Amino acid sequence: MNVLARDQDGPLVPDFMLEPIDGAFADVLDLKLPSVRLLAGRKDRVRFSAQVAEALSQVREYRAYFEGIPATPRRAGEVWAPGVPADGRGPYWKRSRARAR
Repeated sequence: MNVLARDQDGPLVPDFMLEPIDGAFADVLDLKLPSVRLLAGRKDRVRFSAQVAEALSQVREYRAYFEGIPATPRRAGEVWAPGVPADGRGPYWKRSRARAR
């Protein structure tokens, strides 16, 4: 079983971690049942179902885990945006406050 521990939130438990032979980055494989509805709503207002929204949220949590950023703001108005350090060594994520419009 693959368990990705987190400090503040509960652990992430993907179905499979696919690790390549050459030591490159692993892929997360999380299977869903074929009985899950993809679309919901009326004929003239079709939208993704709650199950699809849940799966997308799960993907955001995995991305946040591996990129080291929160998947959702922890406080109202908190925004995480990409930044580049002054030495140009690569991107990082910085916290900023959202501006009211």
